[in-house]
Amino acid sequence: MNAPNAALLRATLDHILNHPERWDQSQWAMCFAGHALALTGRTLTWRGPDLYLDDHWLNDSVGLTDIAGHELGLTGDETQRLVAPDSTLADLVANVADITGGAVDYTHRLAHHRGGTA
Repeated sequence: MNAPNAALLRATLDHILNHPERWDQSQWAMCFAGHALALTGRTLTWRGPDLYLDDHWLNDSVGLTDIAGHELGLTGDETQRLVAPDSTLADLVANVADITGGAVDYTHRLAHHRGGTA
């Protein structure tokens, strides 16, 4: 496994903090993984009850979580920490800081953040 993609982790947190109205950790396309994939230029779309990434159906064997984890350079456990549906923004910030060994630490920014769930 490669090192975590700190640039994409940072960009994803930036995007969520700058657009909290577009973040909903309980919805696949709006969770941390969905935002990360969108920032790579990938397209997430719903067709009825099914979610597609770049016109490919996401299913249980190859899903959003796996693809996002690969793009983010994370292990399976690290990825799960960032896609947990009950994660708060504070949880995501803490997990990203831990995963990157402090290289991406938004604790100070979160303290000044007034939107979203912290």
